[in-house]
Amino acid sequence: MIWHLAIYDVKPRIVKVEEGTIPSTRQSTYFRRRQFISTCHIPGVLHACRASRNLALRRWKLSFAAGRQPPKIFFDFSCDTLFIPEDFRLGDFAERLNPVDRVKLSKMAISIKDLTSNDYAHNGFDLAWLLVKNFPSLTHLTLQRSIWTQCGQRKLNVVMLSGALENLVLSAVGGNGPSPNLSQ
Repeated sequence: MIWHLAIYDVKPRIVKVEEGTIPSTRQSTYFRRRQFISTCHIPGVLHACRASRNLALRRWKLSFAAGRQPPKIFFDFSCDTLFIPEDFRLGDFAERLNPVDRVKLSKMAISIKDLTSNDYAHNGFDLAWLLVKNFPSLTHLTLQRSIWTQCGQRKLNVVMLSGALENLVLSAVGGNGPSPNLSQ
């Protein structure tokens, strides 16, 4: 069937997770419910027609529910990479994330300013512990570090780690490499 070809023609995506809020009926912002969302494009085959959507839902599942909130992000755990931006608290995300999704996640990219921010104190030891403890199936990890030069230009250092998390293989991917394409 043509829809099978269309579904598996979609390349792996880098899906940036963000936090959104659902306004409550109460006046106070304290009662707003927090949820995980993404601006990553939803694959077109999920929109084409009922037949394509039913087939595409075998590949992309609504994932990353925050607490009791429904999941809002279409994600393929076999090939998509979840991107955590530098202003996002990974520890809070792991704590509130649906445990089933946490266990299935195998590819992650994290943007960090430095290893003393975003829950990652002590030269990355806390980051490593957080990842090992909360994401047992993680096999591919990309760390993106932003550095601002004296001229105000952004320089990126990207490091990719792959393999079983206990035996990560380190390979440098460049000093001035591009930022992950988040518009896919």
